[in-house]
Amino acid sequence: MYKPVVVACDTGNDTIKVKVNKNIYFIPTIMKSNPRKRLIFGSGDEGESIDFLDVTVESRIISGVYHVGNLARYGINQESLGGVKSENKLIMVCMLTAIAYALAMEYPSNNDFSLYLGAGLPVSEFFWQNEEGEYDFSKVEKYKETIAGIHRVKFNTNLLNNRTITIEITPERLAVIPEGYAALTSILMSDDIDPDFRRYTRKNAIAFCMDIGSISCDVSSMMNGKYFPAGMFGFDMGMSSAIDSLCIDIRNRTGIKDITRYEVNTYLFDKELNGIYKTNKVEINLNQEKIPHYKKLAETIAYRFREKLKENGVDIRRINVLFLVGGGSIELGDYVFESLKNDISEFVGFEAEEALTKNLLGYEIAAKKLLND
Repeated sequence: MYKPVVVACDTGNDTIKVKVNKNIYFIPTIMKSNPRKRLIFGSGDEGESIDFLDVTVESRIISGVYHVGNLARYGINQESLGGVKSENKLIMVCMLTAIAYALAMEYPSNNDFSLYLGAGLPVSEFFWQNEEGEYDFSKVEKYKETIAGIHRVKFNTNLLNNRTITIEITPERLAVIPEGYAALTSILMSDDIDPDFRRYTRKNAIAFCMDIGSISCDVSSMMNGKYFPAGMFGFDMGMSSAIDSLCIDIRNRTGIKDITRYEVNTYLFDKELNGIYKTNKVEINLNQEKIPHYKKLAETIAYRFREKLKENGVDIRRINVLFLVGGGSIELGDYVFESLKNDISEFVGFEAEEALTKNLLGYEIAAKKLLND
């Protein structure tokens, strides 16, 4: 008997976020396929189960043994480097693992689940344009076909009792909506809307949302409670552009050839590491080193934002508010605001946890709507 559960899943290129009930789980989007069998001492793994996501995935679209998240951090692994997210098998493995892990943690005595699932795709994939310039929603449909089905994830660790989680996803219980627009939905259309934001829902008010991710930047807009087509677009530029540029700069100046984007992100965002990158030869304050790279990226994003609005026939001065969400907004927000302050009168940014989970909450709204309809 499958247990029905509402699940929201945000498939970020750096982190998968899953919400089940009131809890949110974060899993790094890193995978090692067909890993060597782990050497386990004594009675089994010791520590936190989230650090031992050694899984066997059985699915119609992908099967195999994988290390996911923190367990895949060391040695040769695969990171999500962009491309078409709807066709990214790495993200699919991480997504299924993250969902299964969240379900295992929330329901210790259940192993079989039927989901009401809310998920998303980048705006550029959701509103895909073919070679003739016509909108083609085939990528959305193919993504739904990929996700739908019965998937099994076995956790090969005693910390999760070697459980196998079975996940059933049917097309009628699956909602896929644009990234960024999901965030805007959670900000302006939720039952517990911030009273200060109600003025952005008045008739003919135009609210924009910029979702700055690691690989891409998604722009969405809403007017009169519906999406505003001319304000729905994206471009292939995100935080990874600045971090990769920073890595190249460090390599050239210090000779450290193996520093990676994931490693720099870890040092920047881990509170204990505090942005100080140390080896036995050098100590680098990444908090200072990052600034020129961040400023350059923010200026480029602002430029492309203006150009796309012009192309779509939108007067930037008609925008009543610009919300910034996504992991990139935490680092870039002030620089983006500075670059656009002469064009837009009101900006709203969020604290780190809110910025990271606004899309996720929008997906949850979509999933609950499926349950209630």
